[in-house]
Amino acid sequence: MRIKLMVVAVLMLALAGLTGCQQEQKASPKLAVVDANEVYQNCDFCVEAGEYLKGLSMEFQQKVATLQAQTTGKEKPDAAAMKAMRDEAMKLQQKMTGEQQRLVTILDKELKSALDAYRAEKGLSVIMNRQQAVSFDESSDVTKDIIAAMNARKIDLGIPAPEKKESAAPEKAAEESK
Repeated sequence: MRIKLMVVAVLMLALAGLTGCQQEQKASPKLAVVDANEVYQNCDFCVEAGEYLKGLSMEFQQKVATLQAQTTGKEKPDAAAMKAMRDEAMKLQQKMTGEQQRLVTILDKELKSALDAYRAEKGLSVIMNRQQAVSFDESSDVTKDIIAAMNARKIDLGIPAPEKKESAAPEKAAEESK
């Protein structure tokens, strides 16, 4: 009888152990990190936007310098000319700020969309900014993949095409061939 009780007890323990092993375990969330600064510095569209803003800034500085030269070269600057210079400088600054905000909005939206698509495609739960992560395995850094994803997108930045300066060289060549 004792043997039967021991066999039953061992079977019950084994059964309880098997039941415990069969409980579903939730999968750990899959995480990745991205260096957003690196994306903004290296993605083709971000570089293009930066070059456009740099050109716009140079143009802005040249116009302001011209306006200042027109008003400061006189012994007694004309109050109306000074006001006109300040107003024009203010308009140029507002244009520059508006363009910066417009481009940042477009690029932020595209980056968020690229991150969401990548996260869904790779089955990730979270992609966080690399600078916010305290510790992580380098293999979880997806920055290069996100740069490639951004470069593969067709993003309309609404940047006007650069003005083409006509050169005299084609005209000279045409005259010489006559």
